[in-house]
Amino acid sequence: MTNTVFQNVMSAMHPIGIVTIVVAVAIVAGVIIASIVRKAKGKPSLGSDCAGCAHAGQCNGHCCSQDKDVDWTELVKQRKAELEARREKEANSAQDDTHADKQ
Repeated sequence: MTNTVFQNVMSAMHPIGIVTIVVAVAIVAGVIIASIVRKAKGKPSLGSDCAGCAHAGQCNGHCCSQDKDVDWTELVKQRKAELEARREKEANSAQDDTHADKQ
């Protein structure tokens, strides 16, 4: 009986319909396999890397958007302190270069 149903379905479908279904199944299987392989390698899953994140580069390898209770004020204070320290260091090195040129 199963063979009869299969033959009826196959005879009712046009070849282009069969090809479309096979291609769609192959694409879905490819995406699933790629996701499994990336996860096994420890990479972020498809479409979840830091490229589109507003906090990219601030998480030090740990995605802050996954944390439910993130204290953003502390992260902002820390980032501002880092930027201020960098500016002071650059200003001091520029000032040292100016004094060295005068001597």
